[in-house]
Amino acid sequence: MSTFERYLTVWVALCIVVGIALGDWFPIPFRVIWPRRNLLMIIPMLLKIDIGKRVGTGAASVTLFIN
Repeated sequence: MSTFERYLTVWVALCIVVGIALGDWFPIPFRVIWPRRNLLMIIPMLLKIDIGKRVGTGAASVTLFIN
């Protein structure tokens, strides 16, 4: 297991603390981002889909339909 994977809980907790601090220190940019948060959270998941690897499994049509 890599160092990143071993301490993943620590990284997540650190990101939460940093996010809260940034939102407290710089509230205006976060008020602009807040209405778009759902889109910003979904886009990275959509980018990791490799349709080419799923063509033979039948999952490609399901993935395309959901997206």
